[in-house]
Amino acid sequence: MGESNLFAGLPDDPTNIPNSFLFMKKSCIPYTDTATGKQYFVKLVASETQKENRAAVREAVRAFTKLYNDRTFLAAPDGVYTWIVSDAGFLAARVLSLFELGTLHKQLATFLGATKVFVAGESEKKEDAIEINLQSGTFTLKILEKHEKNTTVPTRLRTSAKKVFEGMGFVKVTELPEKTLLRDEKTPVSREELSLYQVAGFDVELWLTKDDCFGWDISAVQGEINHTLGVIKDKQRDVTLKKDMEREGKTTGRLYTWIKNAPTQLEAAEKELDALKLKLEEVKREREQKRIPFVATRKRKRNSDNNLTK
Repeated sequence: MGESNLFAGLPDDPTNIPNSFLFMKKSCIPYTDTATGKQYFVKLVASETQKENRAAVREAVRAFTKLYNDRTFLAAPDGVYTWIVSDAGFLAARVLSLFELGTLHKQLATFLGATKVFVAGESEKKEDAIEINLQSGTFTLKILEKHEKNTTVPTRLRTSAKKVFEGMGFVKVTELPEKTLLRDEKTPVSREELSLYQVAGFDVELWLTKDDCFGWDISAVQGEINHTLGVIKDKQRDVTLKKDMEREGKTTGRLYTWIKNAPTQLEAAEKELDALKLKLEEVKREREQKRIPFVATRKRKRNSDNNLTK
């Protein structure tokens, strides 16, 4: 392929392409409901059905992701995109929001069936002008880290990437090596977008505060539970050791003095665990009452604007 030729001589080691469509780049993103003007924090949660059928999730995400190849990208709508250049060709995806569901570089590689990714980054397109960077922690950063002693690799990657876009017909290609193009103000969450996720099977959660959205209260109680489980495990070990020492008549000394109250301490820890489990259920109920239902817009037809064969 033409793209591959541009990267001849550059790192082309086989790439491990993760296959995950239940992963969002960010969570608890600010969201303003334009119909009501109310502000929320929104979170996407994978359903149990999705976890059991990941292939179906991939197809559902693929259905609403706007994809463009090297023949169609120039005519794509203006906006922010992620892109990759691989042994299977070039692919760009329109970024809806910072969730980046369906537009993560590893997901683009999966869509293409790529086995090697030469370079990846972000871009902002305005007619026949485009700004690009090589920001991709999944691919570009790993390539640069692996070949950090070869100082020519970064420059050659940027030059080759620029030629890819010039070859598509872009008149002006500007490099922004250190600047991310994925920001809230450029890609705000919309009701239509959330509706797409809901149709794809994700649970859409709205919260009034970021703390409620992240569930820090639940995390705090769960942390206490985990600590108490550790205490119980230690005390169970001490109880067993105490019984062994008593059977052998070793009931004096510092160690025995240290563990002789282990049965009482174990009982107290088990009671504490029971209380914490009840507290966790209570916190979950209280948090559930704070969650605001999201009502989707009407169900959309399957996306036909992937523009990969035109």
